[in-house]
Amino acid sequence: MNLDEQIRLNITEESLSPKFENIIVENGDQIIIRSNLKSMEDINEWVKELGIRTDSHWNSRKSQPKGDLFAVKIKLDTTQTRRSDDFIRKLKEKITIYTKVNVTVAFKENPFAVAVLTPIMKRAHSLKTSEEIIFVDSTSSCDAENHTITFMLTPCSAGAVPVGIFITKGQTEESYKQGLNLMNVCGKNFPAVEAKEKHEIATLALGQEAPSVAFYQPFRLNASDVSSFDSCIDEIAPSTSQPFTVDNHTEHGVQPDSNKEEKRES
Repeated sequence: MNLDEQIRLNITEESLSPKFENIIVENGDQIIIRSNLKSMEDINEWVKELGIRTDSHWNSRKSQPKGDLFAVKIKLDTTQTRRSDDFIRKLKEKITIYTKVNVTVAFKENPFAVAVLTPIMKRAHSLKTSEEIIFVDSTSSCDAENHTITFMLTPCSAGAVPVGIFITKGQTEESYKQGLNLMNVCGKNFPAVEAKEKHEIATLALGQEAPSVAFYQPFRLNASDVSSFDSCIDEIAPSTSQPFTVDNHTEHGVQPDSNKEEKRES
């Protein structure tokens, strides 16, 4: 029996520290041990206990030295490394709390998406402008899990008012479709959205899931540096026979141009 086989036989649930929750998973020629270690002190204690119980010597290191024996990788339980199922579990626990303050939260796991509707967003769904124009923008990746936040707003006399936000894992077409589907399900009067932007994937998702809003102008957050949006103004299938023009120097930015045909003739 070689050393590898001997160490394998010694690693059992009885050989692991009872102070921690341990799960042994065998995957081919690998043994994976999952434990609820939350600090370097926990790691050192766990490794020391393993050596005592298996009559072997182990070192906990941040780097992986060259060798032919075993490589042990430790992953701490932090917000960056926490598994998505833990996040979903915590989300389920808080949904009842959100409901008590009239906040609607819904999610799907595959692909992952979360839709959020606050009371002011629900009120904005009844605005006439929400049937005519919707502003949409997505942030870049917000964390190690590549989550993206998409904001949806409509203009009103007080400025821009949000009609909803949704969070997706990545910016794939399926993720956007999932987020928009959740918005349509959650919002009783949520406006069906048809929109396009420079991002090709978002264009496909928004176009397939949104059949009614006729005009869309991308915007960007003040904190974001998205130079490609500076001159990005798209005109999408106006719902009336009267064409639209966009003037960034006007107060409202969007106005009907009734003299467009006369300009063409001249």
